[in-house]
Amino acid sequence: MMRNVDAAGLNIRKDDMLYINIGALASDPTQWQQPQKFIPERFDPKSRFFLTPEGKKRNPFAFCPFLGGSRICLGKTFVEEASKITLPNLLKKFRFEITNQD
Repeated sequence: MMRNVDAAGLNIRKDDMLYINIGALASDPTQWQQPQKFIPERFDPKSRFFLTPEGKKRNPFAFCPFLGGSRICLGKTFVEEASKITLPNLLKKFRFEITNQD
């Protein structure tokens, strides 16, 4: 921080170190149903696990696996670069069509 900041009632002083606990975000019981269980359906909008335990939309920051900075996910950069080569080649060699509108 370059200066003192009041962020939503939290006083952050200049030169304070901040740490985002991704593990805590990903297992927040106010955002996730059964947060300690492996439930891939929680990312399917049709699943009952998609919403918070109270049935509301999840906070967009409740799941942020890729982030940035020095600890950015290596897979994110790899996929971004590989898709620049893979996707055009697939589109060039194959014909795609929608067979089921659902």
